[in-house]
Amino acid sequence: MRAQHDSVVVRRWWQSGWCSRGAGLAAILALLLAPLTLLAQDEVRKVAKAADTGDADEIPPPEELSLPTKDGLKLAATFYPGTRGKNSVPVILLHGFKGSRKDYAEVAPYLQARLGCAVIVPDLRGHGESTSFQNDKTITVDKLRAKDFLLMVPYDLDAIMDYLREENNGYTKENKKPRLNLNKLCIVGADVGAALALEFAREDWSRDRVGSYQMGHFTKALVLISPEASSHGLRVATALKHPEVRSKISFLILFGQNGAAAKKDAKVINTMLQPFHPEPDAENKEKKNLFFRPLDTNLQGVKILEEKSLNVPALIEQFILYRLIKSEEAKTYTWSKLRKDAYVPEKGE
Repeated sequence: MRAQHDSVVVRRWWQSGWCSRGAGLAAILALLLAPLTLLAQDEVRKVAKAADTGDADEIPPPEELSLPTKDGLKLAATFYPGTRGKNSVPVILLHGFKGSRKDYAEVAPYLQARLGCAVIVPDLRGHGESTSFQNDKTITVDKLRAKDFLLMVPYDLDAIMDYLREENNGYTKENKKPRLNLNKLCIVGADVGAALALEFAREDWSRDRVGSYQMGHFTKALVLISPEASSHGLRVATALKHPEVRSKISFLILFGQNGAAAKKDAKVINTMLQPFHPEPDAENKEKKNLFFRPLDTNLQGVKILEEKSLNVPALIEQFILYRLIKSEEAKTYTWSKLRKDAYVPEKGE
């Protein structure tokens, strides 16, 4: 049943103009490194054939969530459950300023169907349906101040992480089975969402183990779409000065190269990262973990997702497949049961 469903989904995406994944690391690297063109015809035939013979588990429907933050905001989000249990890669998709989770309405199910990812897409505070507090106060995007954006990391993203931790441990469903591996976390962020992704990664990599319990270091990959050097009080340089954020995380930077400001900021970020991600030699191409992809467009942020000729969802797919599923490093990102507080036993312990 899953094969039939996946086949329909994949054919729809393929016909829409978004490239599918190639076979093996060579094809993955080719798509990430080569110019934005369709795969060679023989590779296309292989991809189409593979898409029609998918054998992953049945794709579960999306789940609508209302997650309470520490300051009482009712954070609206949509969760697309992973299909590979403990091997499901969790992905957080963060929209840009004045956007909403609807901006990823096609990308989220695509990653779920193609890679079995467990994808969560929130409306950040003041955006979309995340405008109400439990005390009936409201917050709207037109009234957001710099401090409200700063709260999105310790409040909004922490609420998401609490939910993903429960999914990792298998506590959110009656069958008590883990539905993802939080140790393979990937965050995709557009404009201010990219700044939030970096700031969260900085906080995440600042949390060390407590005894045998892993309290942080979950973020392993970031996709930065039209990242800005400074956005609503968030400066990416702050995160990139963290020694482990700039060296331990894999990066994919995407932007419309025909926009002068976006091009300048993306280059600055790439330049800051390059010393910590040296280009591997020809024999070790599979170790590449910094990808800088200018796109031939004036579009920026989530708008580049709408231009199907750019194949951006496929690039994100290849990046996740290459860095969090196929790489040697990915094999070391093992699943474990997690605690929110190292000193407080979790359910079932």
